[in-house]
Amino acid sequence: MHLRQIFCAVVINVVATSAYFSKGWTPGAEPSTTAAKSIPPQGSGPASGNAGSPSPFDWTKLVSEGPIGSLFQLAGVNVTERLEQAKQAAAVPPFDERVPMITDENYEELILNPDSPSDETWFLVVTLGTSRDPASKPMDEAYDNAFNTTVYQKDLPNVKWGRIDYMTVTRLTTEWMIWKAPLLVVAREHGKELRFLYPSNIWINGDHFRKFLAERGWHEVPQWTGSFAPGGSMEPYVKVFARILASVYTVVSRVPKWLFLIGSGTVASFLIGLMHKSEASKPSTGASPAVTEKSPEGRPKRYAVKKASEVHPELSSSLMTSSVMSSSMMSDSDAGSGSRPKATTRRSTRKPKK
Repeated sequence: MHLRQIFCAVVINVVATSAYFSKGWTPGAEPSTTAAKSIPPQGSGPASGNAGSPSPFDWTKLVSEGPIGSLFQLAGVNVTERLEQAKQAAAVPPFDERVPMITDENYEELILNPDSPSDETWFLVVTLGTSRDPASKPMDEAYDNAFNTTVYQKDLPNVKWGRIDYMTVTRLTTEWMIWKAPLLVVAREHGKELRFLYPSNIWINGDHFRKFLAERGWHEVPQWTGSFAPGGSMEPYVKVFARILASVYTVVSRVPKWLFLIGSGTVASFLIGLMHKSEASKPSTGASPAVTEKSPEGRPKRYAVKKASEVHPELSSSLMTSSVMSSSMMSDSDAGSGSRPKATTRRSTRKPKK
């Protein structure tokens, strides 16, 4: 009932505030030049075109004006203020901007630089960047607290800090075989010595991070070794694969998300239909279905009943012998007793009423 009243009030407000007809021209008055003034001359201004024209799909305008805006005003909600607050919150990054970002373009210069000191230790955090992931938020906060305290106290001179955005960095994460976030990375010896710390391996706390670095706790963490690790036999192939993935990501990231969603769904539907079609075209290799016999009336029999003699002759003879013996024994017992015993009547245990 309340929704109906609100809807009727919005409709009446829209109808009452609409201007359907203009006053027109009255005799003796000068002709109106509003339409001529509203059209700018061609070539005027620094840039001609639709650069400053608002988009017809502007959500701010659609929500704050018209019937929807009137409905929010009746509900006491300031849509414009809420949208401005949301824009300001989205513009503020969820992490400390003083920590340098490690990307595919600068990691070779920063981490793999052979001219850097040999005792330099990179303490990196890998999170989901500006996506405000709930799992990455505690890691970012603890990391920023440790970095901020270290900047003021200056007690870890050989430790370098850096942040890797898992959603945008493809080549580096592929070379280091990082397939999930968040996590911490300790890189030493110009990136040849790598150790990974997941949230399940370390206490997510800024003071604990500083204690881990001050006490060189990375010596207790096993180093990544193997054929795919830095210096392994498969490292060149991993780097080639990482470059290919980075090139693919550069192309795919430019495709709009809605178009990518439609295209991926179309390709998946086509592949599923193709796979089912190939299975349907294959001949069935299973057992042939059972053939049902038909009765003389033409109705199919579900189960074919066979005689005992058709199954096994000896079995049928033994069954016949046992049936004859049992029938003869039953006839002898009936003859000896003469007749079947009569059922005895049961006496009532109820006492007669006085």
